[in-house]
Order: sequence, then C-alpha cells, then structure tokens
Amino acid sequence: MYRRFTLFTLVIIATLASHAPAQSVSCYKITLDTEQVVYFRTLTKIIQAETASAGSAPTQDLEVRMRLSGTLVVSVLEETPRTRLLVYRITPTSLSMTTNKIKAAPSEVQSLQRELSQAALYAEVDSHGTVRKVWLHKVSEFSQGVLRTMVALMQVTLAQKEAAHWEVVEESPEGVYVARYEARERQPTVWGVHKQRLRYTEVQPKLFPFAYEIRPKGALQIDYEPTQRVARKVQGNIEL
Repeated sequence: MYRRFTLFTLVIIATLASHAPAQSVSCYKITLDTEQVVYFRTLTKIIQAETASAGSAPTQDLEVRMRLSGTLVVSVLEETPRTRLLVYRITPTSLSMTTNKIKAAPSEVQSLQRELSQAALYAEVDSHGTVRKVWLHKVSEFSQGVLRTMVALMQVTLAQKEAAHWEVVEESPEGVYVARYEARERQPTVWGVHKQRLRYTEVQPKLFPFAYEIRPKGALQIDYEPTQRVARKVQGNIEL
C-alpha cells in the first residue's frame, strides 16, 4: 500500500542566468537565487504511528526552509560527439536556514557553506542532454542534495527527432520521473522551453521506512541555447 502525505519540496528559482561568453562553454557561471521549502506535515504523524510507542507525545509538523544565493560553476572537462563530462561546483554567497521559523545557528550555517563550497558533482551527459551517470567528490548529505537538485533543474533533454513537444525519462534526488517538454519558441540562438514533471515511476527507496508516492506539480520556463547545449536561464517552481 502506498501512502500519500503532504510532503512538498518547493523550489523557487528566481534567476539562474549564465554569464558565460556565447562563443565558449568550457566553463560558465550561473547566478543562483533559490529557495527550497520542505514541509513534513502528515508525514510526521505517519512515522510516529509506524515507529513510536503508544502514549507518546504527538509529533508536531515540520517546516524546513533554505535560501541559497551564489554562483553555480559548470565546467566541461571532456567532450565527444556522443557525451560530455561536466563538473558542477557551487560558490555560496548567502545561505540561511530555518526550522519551524527558528533560524539555524550562525556556526551551523557557516559549516554548511564550507561543505557546499568544497563539494563537486561530476556528470556524464549524452548528446541529447540526459544525465547518465554522476560521481560525487567531498560531499556531505547536505551538499549532495543541493548539487543533485541543481543538476536536475538545469537538465534539458532534447527529443530524438525534432518535435514541438516530447516526453523523456529523467532522474532527480527523489527518484525517476517522466518529464514533458514543449518548445514554445525556437530562435537560432535560444529556445523557449516549458518543462513539467508529469509523474514519478520510481521513488528513492531509502528516504522513509514505508511505501509512498510523489505527485509533482509546477513547471519550469527555460531559455536554452541549442548550439552550445546550455540552459541560460531557468525560472519557475516545482512541488513534490
């Protein structure tokens, strides 16, 4: 039996705009201004019912909010006609976290910033833009989640042949999902792409001790440069 609970991961990308020179993508920088809000509402009650002893105090709802600003640096380490090897790093300039509206201690935030600035994610991307493999270097649980989320948000998987809209299978930290793309504008140097996660076909099995499902909502608007295979700007929100 699958549980459906109120677990929303809301990611708001105010601006993800690359400032790389148009003629080269050997290394490009993306300005980050993101907010991630994780709500654990009925989930906490389910966990208590599954694991807690009778008569224990009720579990309160949990809201974790993270605001991250900084620069995402993407470097192309190797390129062939079929694949690219990319490395993603984040240089945070501002990080804030609250749990149930209580701010994290400055020492904790500084520690998380250091972890994030030292971490790297390597990704093998095929000619259509699908991330096929990832490798992580010097990552904590926190920095791994942030980097993998950013990579999933920046991913643009092209259709096998030219089409106005298409569906593909992709991955995020939460599992495997079907994404629907729509090319709403095609200019020589930039495409306006609408991206939506339709449904999750597989959910990461180790997050919770019981079966559950994810019903994604929201969409992303992407400015994609086809000649360089780069997402220049991403805006929107996703709810899981």
